[in-house]
Amino acid sequence: MKSIFTLLLSIFSFSAFAQTFTVYTDPAGDNSLQAIAIDEDNDRIWVGTNATTTGETIAFFEDGQWTKLNANTLGLLSGRLEDLIVNEGIVEAASFGGLSRIDWGNQTFETWTSTNSDLTVDAVLALAKDVDNDILYVGTGSGFELQAFDGQDWTDFDEISNTRTIEYDAANQTLWVGTLTRGLFKVENGTVTNYIWSNSAIPSGEIYDLEIDPTGKVWMVIDDKGLVSFDGTNFEQFTTENSDINDNDPTLVTVDAEGVVWFGGFNYGGITSYDGITFTSYLSFESDLPTNNIRQMKAAANGDLWMATSVGLVQLATGPNSVKEIQTLNFGISPNPTRDIMNIQMDDQIHEIEILNVSGQVLWQAEAPSLPLKTAFLKQGLYFLKIYSREGKIGVRKFIKE
Repeated sequence: MKSIFTLLLSIFSFSAFAQTFTVYTDPAGDNSLQAIAIDEDNDRIWVGTNATTTGETIAFFEDGQWTKLNANTLGLLSGRLEDLIVNEGIVEAASFGGLSRIDWGNQTFETWTSTNSDLTVDAVLALAKDVDNDILYVGTGSGFELQAFDGQDWTDFDEISNTRTIEYDAANQTLWVGTLTRGLFKVENGTVTNYIWSNSAIPSGEIYDLEIDPTGKVWMVIDDKGLVSFDGTNFEQFTTENSDINDNDPTLVTVDAEGVVWFGGFNYGGITSYDGITFTSYLSFESDLPTNNIRQMKAAANGDLWMATSVGLVQLATGPNSVKEIQTLNFGISPNPTRDIMNIQMDDQIHEIEILNVSGQVLWQAEAPSLPLKTAFLKQGLYFLKIYSREGKIGVRKFIKE
């Protein structure tokens, strides 16, 4: 088929040990990835790219090779991909151009838009699937309602709008929806419940991403409120003030098969895992993690973490001794935003300090610097302060220079 190209693989590994973070890139393709889905049945990793001009917005990685699908030729969606899900080998993809379904095994391709179906609006941001009942939940932006699609008919959820993230908890037959403005929604046995600041302890109504752990607990990253969990009764919030997370601005969260929570995203400065007791950080300014620009991440059944990033497809192998773990240094900074000086509050002794820009470039470095730290030389903008302690810990904090 002329619209499909199988390409060679380019691999770069970053590790002090054997195979920790590995980057898979397509030498002839667009490696700025937006979305990711893991097809466990066929050992494929599906990704969405930014190659909107050529139409090659969907690809999969299998047996060390890339296969790209030309959306224009196959009649698939157009525009940047926002979400991908896969069940039993069937891929469903969301973009600002609509919704597409790909049955690669049978070579059948379908696309739904607001023009050829009852899809309310083409801007589809999130997807979730009730596999047992073959119902696809479709979240749209711009204030439009959540919809359910059974392959023929569309059903609107009038109570739920401005959806940003959706997950279906098959074990408890419950749908969870995170919105951009209206907090958290639960749909169970036909009943819709809304958790918002006026009736619950949720810290904000702007939910970026959510995931369900094996016990049914909901994990969320919310606006600038850090990591939040909800067990159906109580909300628990983890921030830089009460935990060892790096920053209060993660935008992505996923949970692996063992119940370990992973979170991070653009501007977070790395990724962090939480096993219920310990936070472990993998910092984007260490050579292990190639970029902090992570657009979406999913956990495979074997525990590996896969990420769609600005530099390609990244795999974090989590087997014994396969990951270089960074012992997190907890510290505070003030004022933030800052103008001329910055105070640092920490218990450990400082060995070295670095100031980095958002691209990870070191702009200033000093061993055992005098405090408070002078910041007047910086231009206005966003920066990262990275501190190495004499005990071997590393910590990163984001700050703004006014």
